Amino acid sequence: MSKSYKRPIPTPPTASIQKASASLQWREILTGDIVSNWRIERPILYLNFKQAKKETKDTTRLKNGAGKRR
Repeated sequence: MSKSYKRPIPTPPTASIQKASASLQWREILTGDIVSNWRIERPILYLNFKQAKKETKDTTRLKNGAGKRR
């Protein structure tokens, strides 16, 4: 019987972002709302449809914190 393991850090990564920035609108926070502005520069997405299809059928649960870099 073969075992299947999910890799917490895939190669290549699912996405690569050269530069990202975010800002909060503080006036909105004071009224109980959270509003932010995001800017993502030069995102690169790696789509592997064969792997994605396999993942949708996989019921293996990941441990908490999976994918965090150490």
